[in-house]
Amino acid sequence: MNINNIVLKDGLSLIEASAGTGKSFTLSHIVIRIIFENNINPENILLLSFTNNTCNELSLKINERIDNFEKYMSNKTNDVDTCLRNWCNGFIQNNYKKDKIIENIKNIKDNINHLSITTFHGLCKKLIDEYSIELSTKLGSTLNNNIDELYISIVNELWIEEYSQLEREIIKSIENKKISTKYNKEINVINKKLFINLIREIDKENICKYNFQYKDVLDINKFLVEYIALAWDQFCEEWNKTGEKLFKFLIKFGQLIEERGFRSRIYSGNPRDKFKKISNWIVEINKKLNEENIIKIISDISNDDLLSKYFYDKTILKEANKYNIDIDLSDFI
Repeated sequence: MNINNIVLKDGLSLIEASAGTGKSFTLSHIVIRIIFENNINPENILLLSFTNNTCNELSLKINERIDNFEKYMSNKTNDVDTCLRNWCNGFIQNNYKKDKIIENIKNIKDNINHLSITTFHGLCKKLIDEYSIELSTKLGSTLNNNIDELYISIVNELWIEEYSQLEREIIKSIENKKISTKYNKEINVINKKLFINLIREIDKENICKYNFQYKDVLDINKFLVEYIALAWDQFCEEWNKTGEKLFKFLIKFGQLIEERGFRSRIYSGNPRDKFKKISNWIVEINKKLNEENIIKIISDISNDDLLSKYFYDKTILKEANKYNIDIDLSDFI
C-alpha cells in the first residue's frame, strides 16, 4: 500500500493489519499529510486509541516525521524513509515554494502540542471535567481507568459459565497439570491469573482476531474429549514409530555424559527399560479405553510424569546444555 496515494476525504476509512506491520507509521504519516495538504490546524485533530502505549507511540512518530520533514526540506539530511521522501518531492512539485513550506513547518511545530492524542478513557475524563455542570456530575467524580478490573470480571464470568461446568475429571486433570509460562515462577498452572495475563497482553495492541469455526454453541466438554482422544492417538502412533529409537538415543546420551566424568540424575548409560515402562502404560490405557469412557481415565492419560522427566525435549536439551554436549533431536521433534 502506498500511503501517499490514499485519498484524504471526509468519512470513514479502515486500516486493518496485524501487529508490527506499520499501522502507527501509516497513521502518523496520514496526520502529517492532513495537516500540510489540507491546511488543518493540529488543534482540530483528535486521535483516539485504547492504550496509553499506542498514544505515546503515535505522538513520538508524528513529531519525528515533522522533524524529518523539516530537515529534508532544509537540505540538512537525505536520510529519510522512501515514503516521506516521495511525498516531500511531490509536495514541492505542486507549486509550493520551499521557503514557504519551511516557514509553515516551523509554525506547525510550535502548535503540534495542541494535537489531541488520547485514550477513550482520557477523552471521557476531559469531557466530564469540562462539562461537569451541564452533565450534573457530582463534585469529585472520577473515571475508573483501571482496566484490570474488566479483565478480572471477564475471567470470573468465564470461570463460572464455562470452566466450572466441565466434567470433574477434566477439571482435576487441568488443575494437576504443571505448565511452563513466560510469567516466570509466578504462574505454572492453568488458573485465573494466567488468563488475566493473557487477556492483558492481547489487549495491549488490540490484535486478537478469533475465527470461530463452530456455527452452533460449542460444547467445551465434547471438544476437550475429542481433542484429548485425537492427541492420544497421535502420541501412540508416534511412540510406536520413534519411542524405542529415542530411548536408545538417550542411553547413548547418558553414556556420553559419564564418559566426560559427569553423572546425570536423569540420564544414565545403563538405565532401566523406560521404553518398556511407557509401552506397558500405553497398553493399559488403551485397554481401559475399550472398557470405559475416556473421561474416566483422562487423569491417567495426562499423568505424563515419566514422559516429562525423561523423554521431554526440553529436559534433554537442558541436560545437554548443563554438560556442554551438542545433540540433534531433529529425528524426534
